[in-house]
Amino acid sequence: MPDKKKILLFANGTSGTNSAVNDLFEMIRLLSKQNCVVTVYPIIPGDGLVCENVLDHLNDHYDVIACCGGDGTLNHVMSQVIQNNISVPIGYIPTGSTNDFSRSINNGRALSLEEQCQAIAKGTPFAYDVGKINDEYFNYIAAFGAFTRVSYDTSQKWKNTLGYAAYTLNAIASIPEGLAYHTHVKYVHDGVTDEGNYIFGAVANTNSIAGVQSPLVQNAQLDDGKFEVILIKQPNNLLDINRILSKLTSGNTDDNYVTVFKASHILFNFDRETAWTLDGEKGTPNQSADIQCLNKAVSILTADSSNQNDQSVQ
Repeated sequence: MPDKKKILLFANGTSGTNSAVNDLFEMIRLLSKQNCVVTVYPIIPGDGLVCENVLDHLNDHYDVIACCGGDGTLNHVMSQVIQNNISVPIGYIPTGSTNDFSRSINNGRALSLEEQCQAIAKGTPFAYDVGKINDEYFNYIAAFGAFTRVSYDTSQKWKNTLGYAAYTLNAIASIPEGLAYHTHVKYVHDGVTDEGNYIFGAVANTNSIAGVQSPLVQNAQLDDGKFEVILIKQPNNLLDINRILSKLTSGNTDDNYVTVFKASHILFNFDRETAWTLDGEKGTPNQSADIQCLNKAVSILTADSSNQNDQSVQ
């Protein structure tokens, strides 16, 4: 019999659908059937139980560092893997409400629990790009601005029913905030310097935003060493906002309000301290954001290798 694969599984019972609690025994059963030995550590931040308590002195005792929870849980695990120079791959069982990153790495598919466990036990390592913003990290998106919370406040029920329209409908409900908010931004990338008043900005490495496929990032490659940068200028009136929403829905950015480009390194300077959202969670507010793409910095186990390369961490 081959050696058993040792899995450290972080289980966050408070994220999204709470299926990390309801399905935990089944996860252990499925992984154990695949010749794995599973150690479970609960994630309960209110009780001081977080992955940082474990991963800073792991010393390579495990073959896979896995987590079940939302994209925010994965963010914490990935950040600790990088900061502690852990070389083993990550396994991910998404139980959040959006699960953007899981959709991207699995070619838009929502995997069954059995497929997710199969990926952890016998899947293909995929080395993907990680974002670094100052001293923090993100898997798939760093965003600032008026609509930053909109995508995560839209219920999964409406996303499932209406698709990308659910995002824009919720954005329309936030129009007063959108008209009132703006920040002056200067940014530099690839020898280009520009500035303007913006209501929203994002640096993304994903094909899915807010749990649905976004036309703005539909051609994103997760391992090409570049991120998609989305910037939306401040509108002057409701007619301008309607134009912006039309551009977001269609993916057409051929006007002065919506700008999309690729970059591996971008520096933002704001006129005031600005809050960021990293993988759907609050990041550290700052007046300057230095964002770098760390090419193929971390490996994650995937179920389908048809559109991705079998690679190790660079």
